[in-house]
Amino acid sequence: MSNTSESGEIHSSSSDVGTARWIGWSTNGTPEGRPNRFAWFQRIVELPAVPAESELRFAADSTARLWINGVILRRKVARNARDMATCEVVDCSSVLRPGKNILTVLLHHWGDITTFQRTAGGLAGLWVDSSWVVSDSKWKTLPVEAYEPHTLQILGLRWLTPRIRFPQIIHAARMIDIHNPDFDTSSWPQAVVLENFPWPVRPLDVETKGQRDEFVLPPLVLAAGQSKRILPVEDDPALIGPGLTTSTCEKNEKETVLASSLCQGKPWTISGKAGDSLYVTVDFQRPLHGYPLIDIGQCPWGTRLDFGYGEIWRRHYDGRILLRQDGWLDTGRVVGSRYADRIIISGPGTVELPDERTCRWLTLHIHFYLSGTVTINRLGIISSQHPFNILGSCTMADEQGERDDSRVAGIVRLCSDHATVSMTDAIVDTPGREDGQWLEDATPRAELCARWSGETSLRYFYLRTVSESQNKVGVFHNFPPSNFPNQTNMADWQMQWGQMLWDEWIWSGDENLVRRFFPTLSILVATLLERMDAKGLWHGDVNADINTTPPVPKGGVSGVVAPWLITRLIRFAALARVVGNESLASAWEAAAELMKQAFKKHLLVPGNGQRPTLIADVLDADLKPLPSFSQAAHSEALGEGIIDPELAGVMLDYIFPEPNGVPPSGILRWNNPTYSERVLKALSRNQRGARALRHLLERYSQYLPGDPANPTPPLFQGPHGGPLPEYWISREDQSLRGDAINHAQPGDETGSHGWGAVPLLWLHEYVLGVTIASPGGKKLRITPDLCGRKFIRGKTCTPRGLVELEAHESGSFFLQLPAETEALVTLPFANRQLKGKAQQLDGNRWQISGPGRWETV
Repeated sequence: MSNTSESGEIHSSSSDVGTARWIGWSTNGTPEGRPNRFAWFQRIVELPAVPAESELRFAADSTARLWINGVILRRKVARNARDMATCEVVDCSSVLRPGKNILTVLLHHWGDITTFQRTAGGLAGLWVDSSWVVSDSKWKTLPVEAYEPHTLQILGLRWLTPRIRFPQIIHAARMIDIHNPDFDTSSWPQAVVLENFPWPVRPLDVETKGQRDEFVLPPLVLAAGQSKRILPVEDDPALIGPGLTTSTCEKNEKETVLASSLCQGKPWTISGKAGDSLYVTVDFQRPLHGYPLIDIGQCPWGTRLDFGYGEIWRRHYDGRILLRQDGWLDTGRVVGSRYADRIIISGPGTVELPDERTCRWLTLHIHFYLSGTVTINRLGIISSQHPFNILGSCTMADEQGERDDSRVAGIVRLCSDHATVSMTDAIVDTPGREDGQWLEDATPRAELCARWSGETSLRYFYLRTVSESQNKVGVFHNFPPSNFPNQTNMADWQMQWGQMLWDEWIWSGDENLVRRFFPTLSILVATLLERMDAKGLWHGDVNADINTTPPVPKGGVSGVVAPWLITRLIRFAALARVVGNESLASAWEAAAELMKQAFKKHLLVPGNGQRPTLIADVLDADLKPLPSFSQAAHSEALGEGIIDPELAGVMLDYIFPEPNGVPPSGILRWNNPTYSERVLKALSRNQRGARALRHLLERYSQYLPGDPANPTPPLFQGPHGGPLPEYWISREDQSLRGDAINHAQPGDETGSHGWGAVPLLWLHEYVLGVTIASPGGKKLRITPDLCGRKFIRGKTCTPRGLVELEAHESGSFFLQLPAETEALVTLPFANRQLKGKAQQLDGNRWQISGPGRWETV
């Protein structure tokens, strides 16, 4: 039953719970469908006791926050295509109580705009379902007056493309105390039950967990002082960002010291006159994604607080400086020219930005409308990330062999930062700008997530959402689920979906998963093989090593990408056998063999006395090699064993010469960061692990704190170094000066990409040497590589638990194996015996079964 209280509030109990309906709110008698609109939804539920089934499911278009009894339980819903929207599953047991329970939702409707996170939307909608409350007309709703209802979208720097949502202007004085138990919603209209809508009637549960939110204080105040404005302080969303960028900053050393109290979560108080603009710029010392928050203790009426965000201190593309030591920050040269927010505040209060932002540096400009004093109690970001708990590790001796190598530790920390920030509700390219699942680089980062955290739900999400985007001719959207224009049909990216399916099958051994997605895979492979000619040469558009290797002309062949399909076809054939399709398995294996022979015949360019036989980057339409050789073209072929070992060694010694793999004159460096893992794998697989390690150190030295090769001013380096670049060939690599253009970099680079994190995968699979030998992880291969150092140690996740090992040049070895696991162990030295129940096969190879601990005698 339901009843209405004296105040007019609608109450309900679990006895009158009906069918969940999609609900919205109306404007002028029609359901809301305009861009960038917010609305509150609230429902009061009387419960005789905390229900045994306390889970609540909710979905929203475009996104929503959920509170129960004033406690926030979700800040967003996972991205989705509208017609395949999913719902969040929220455990409410910790906040529900007998008696009155208040459910509150803040819904943000993005509207019919282009983004990387949704397909276009017309109506705003909310759906809630549980055994004790559902969404229906009994909910109360009201548009939010505090958030300025404008439609000006943030546009990307390059081509002025729409990528993310809107600058936010927040009128703090219009905020309502909606979480107060005594707040009266009796005058609010009831929600509108939507009859014609694009969403599923009952959305399926999303695969991923809710993001983990935690408040992060800035570790460093870079500068504080007075800001000199050029543009007027107008409440125009188009002028907030440009107003910050065109201002000049005059650093006040005393004020900077005083503002540093914010790093300890303590108040900072400043005074200003009417018309003054003051500022503080903070450094979080690593990229963060989430929701900026400020807590104001006091301020004069009408104070404007402008938030600007930065990720890189200069652009690799043209050398443009984006951050100065006085705290000036160019907020318009990373995400877009309008990437900034404003809070208009007239007294004490805490305000959290309602939309996601990404930054390493944050600048806050304070504009005084009236003279007075402003006290900031707290300033920071509610970091919001997928719960990526790092369980793995890898350390090794320094070159003297006396202690852990601090440079390796620095690379692990830096890569971990970037892997973490690019895992939100999906494995994104870079949060805050290209906030979408790019097909190529998501695949190794999903494997990285598994090996370092044991977490694979993001991979399941990726497999489903990409498969849902497949069109009639077998092509995936490059960044699903979104409505961003699918500008390319690059086959090397497309085939990575199949690689991820293979990775998940190897990890989980889930044959039902393979059966579920095999129709998608078979269509994909058929589309890919349409480009193979009778000789076995594969033609088509590819990205290859972006901005470095030559583009493939019409009718040409890529020597960089051809090995990808050869190796993947063999894996896809194994997946075909899982579902019992022997005919496709045989056909795909035959195609792989034909491609392999054609690769060796046409893409291996004989030596000429000055160089050995090498792999051509590109063949033209007449099958003649272009005069170009690259490290990228040799990474996949040599890392996957397509080239005979003797020739592979000769190629590697020329392309990645001693001591650290810096290419000789005339050989192009690899550029796309995912090639770092392929290159290291190629070196390690061909017994050049020590050179692989030196190459890793050489490539990352420009981003490590305190390293002589790091060009970043010391004040901007911080203890973690970084940020890692979008692409890898730097200005220093090319000895560029001034504003000379680095064509290896994009014109809209950012500093929160996860691409550069993939060497973490190499550390586990080729240094610790732990790989999965049978689907489901019951069988492992363990082949540690000391990489020329005196010891290595670490932990890596496997499907059945953590593997821990340590190996010393002296012959000391330790291994901990989880239960129900067998391992073929190859010790990195000879003439040592393993204690315990271990079967010696030959030489230094041993067969063991867990659980247990093994050591050398």
